[in-house]
Amino acid sequence: MAEGQEPVKSLTRGGSTNGLMHPKPFPGEGLVLMVEGEPDACAALSTGYHAVICSPGSQPGKICREALQKLLVNREVMLFPDPGDSGNHWLDSMARSLARSKCTVSFLPAD
Repeated sequence: MAEGQEPVKSLTRGGSTNGLMHPKPFPGEGLVLMVEGEPDACAALSTGYHAVICSPGSQPGKICREALQKLLVNREVMLFPDPGDSGNHWLDSMARSLARSKCTVSFLPAD
């Protein structure tokens, strides 16, 4: 690294919307809890539930949605959106993406 250059994290950059966060190996069966953002994922994981996945905020990119579709084919997924317009947009986007993977999708309203 050249002098004065800032280190860059591997595979991610600030503002990226491509990364999913989930335990590895990801549980292969049972209900999947999907949340919007790392704090919610940490809270869900801290309860001892392991099939938890989160998107990087309310506007995950195409690569993120495609990875999600491959990981969760034919799974039962419960979405936990954040309140407000961005949470509603996230809920709609995630539900559509998961439906294309033949997932059974439900959600817990934020309000």
